[in-house]
Amino acid sequence: MGPTATLAALAEASDEAGLAEGDRQRAANRRARAVYHALPADDAMTDPTIALLDSPALPSIVARLQRTLHDETERRQMFRDDLDPSVKAEFINGEIIMHSPARARHIDCVSRILQILRPYVRVRGIGRVTSEKALIGLTRNDYEPDVCFFGVEKNAQITPDTVEFPAPDLAVEVLSPKTAQRDRGVKFEDYAAH
Repeated sequence: MGPTATLAALAEASDEAGLAEGDRQRAANRRARAVYHALPADDAMTDPTIALLDSPALPSIVARLQRTLHDETERRQMFRDDLDPSVKAEFINGEIIMHSPARARHIDCVSRILQILRPYVRVRGIGRVTSEKALIGLTRNDYEPDVCFFGVEKNAQITPDTVEFPAPDLAVEVLSPKTAQRDRGVKFEDYAAH
């Protein structure tokens, strides 16, 4: 559905002043679907969201999601309050993920990336490179990527006392068999969204 069809759908839906409540809700859902189809694919709501708009269970689902997010927010604050600098841990979708000590090949790979990236960034004065223990606080999750690059603008937000860092301009996660699925999945998606 193109912009013209979307405008027509919105105009049609706007003639709902005298409709009953159920009809108004269905018209609102039609408008949401019309707007959805006009959005670029990467901005559009997913199909399950559209199905939820038509579901009579929507209010109870929303209430359950709100309770879940509230509980998760409290657990995240406890996670942050209890952080130990000697332990690598992340908060991902409501769970605390503890990492085991890194293997030599992982450490070597991170070292090689740092040996290339740090001098490049330093000589050009284009930001900051961090390794490991930089806690990246995103909308829902907290990560400790293996390597981060912060450009000039984000680097300006970082002070010597910063504990929670902004979303990096580049995050590098060195894959291991135990973390590959999470690194390529939720983390990749989360970094890309920020």
